[in-house]
Amino acid sequence: MIVFNRRITKPAAIGLALFVIITATALAAWLVSSTGDAGGKIATLTAPVVSAAAASSGCVPSGSCDATVRVENTSGAALKITGITSAKGEQYSGGTRQATGFNASCPDTNVTVAPKTSLAVDVPAGTSNVTVPNVYALSPSAPDACQGLSFTYPVRVDFKAGT
Repeated sequence: MIVFNRRITKPAAIGLALFVIITATALAAWLVSSTGDAGGKIATLTAPVVSAAAASSGCVPSGSCDATVRVENTSGAALKITGITSAKGEQYSGGTRQATGFNASCPDTNVTVAPKTSLAVDVPAGTSNVTVPNVYALSPSAPDACQGLSFTYPVRVDFKAGT
């Protein structure tokens, strides 16, 4: 039979007491909570300014090519392009929106905008050039005079805030 000495030495008692105090304090630190108020602000989405940018790819007859737009996103947050459609012929304060850069030998009827929806093209805050794939289609009967032609085409670009 083993008999334990029930007497605890003074240093052991102090050590045990410190262990209990430190452990209880550490546990209490994990369980602390508080209530109060926190500030916040909901952003204001402003319509970005969209203009033409230098194209990154060229169209070929019966083929498609990308549209490159310069986006001035002053909202301070990233956006996504969700859609792009033709705005040719729409009225605005300066008149009627028309394609430019075409001529009598290569009229703008050779290029069409293929409406795109359900896009998710990232647009960072600030000003950037953004490429939207396969927006323009070139007619299979486009004349040779269209080769090398640079143009701008009026488009309506839809945006969504967030990611």
